[in-house]
Parts: sequence; structure tokens; C-alpha cells
Amino acid sequence: MKNRMRIIKFAIKIKKKRETLKECEYKDDGKIVIRSPEDICQVIKNMLGDYADEHFYVYLLNVKNEVVGYVEAGVGGPNKCPVDKSCVFRTAIMLGACSILVAHNHPSDDVKPSQEDILLTKSLIEAGKLLDITVLDHIIVSINNHFSFAQAGMMLS
Repeated sequence: MKNRMRIIKFAIKIKKKRETLKECEYKDDGKIVIRSPEDICQVIKNMLGDYADEHFYVYLLNVKNEVVGYVEAGVGGPNKCPVDKSCVFRTAIMLGACSILVAHNHPSDDVKPSQEDILLTKSLIEAGKLLDITVLDHIIVSINNHFSFAQAGMMLS
């Protein structure tokens, strides 16, 4: 029930921000279709960019690369965020997601991935392979910038 409420809240939040998200492709039912990291970056920046502490979110996608929901998998301090890896995939399995996109913010405005970010990404990719859920990208955002592991060629395990 809690996850269903988050999905509903996510849909409402996206609908409210729709006017500012011109670069996203929307379907008639209001779902966002992801074709590139830029398609989701503005959504992520709007949700995470101005937090004072790090927050880690998982965006769940169906086979058509439509965002079907999201879950917060970790909250930390200003420079660190523990991530519950079981939470990352539990919700994806429950909602039948075919792939996920993970994102977190860096309140410092420096979006360069830390060694912990790199290790976490590799770990999630490996876990996803076991569960047949593709980890498409790990995006780090700040108010002014973003970094995409996929665009940087770092999504190989």
C-alpha cells in the first residue's frame, strides 16, 4: 500500500511539473518515456536537486521504458548515503519493472562520482543481472549539474 501511494504521488508530482519538462516525451496517459539520460534528468533534478542531504531514488521502468514508479532506497547526510540494495530490487520485482534507473543527489554541487558511487553501481548491475532487471543508468544530480554513468561509459560490470 505504501509503494502504491508513492506511485500515485509520483504521478501527481510529474503532472504538476509537466510544463517545465518539455524535453520529456509524454504519452496520452501522462507516463514519461525514457529514451536518453536527458529525458529523466530534469525530473530527477526537480525531485532531488535541492535537498541538503543525499537521497537515493530508484525509478522503475516497464518494457516500453515508461516510468511506472519510484522508491526512495536511502537517505544520508550531506556527503554520504547508505543504500538498501534489497529495497532497490524488491519494489522493481513487485511492480514487474523490466529495468531501473537509479539516481542520487550531491548537495555539494560536485557531481563527480565517488569511489563508493562507482562500487555501488557495479554491485547493482551485478544484482540486476541475477534478477534479469537491467540497471540502465546511475545519475548524480545537483541543482546546476548532472552526471550520467551511462553517458560516461561506466555502466559496464
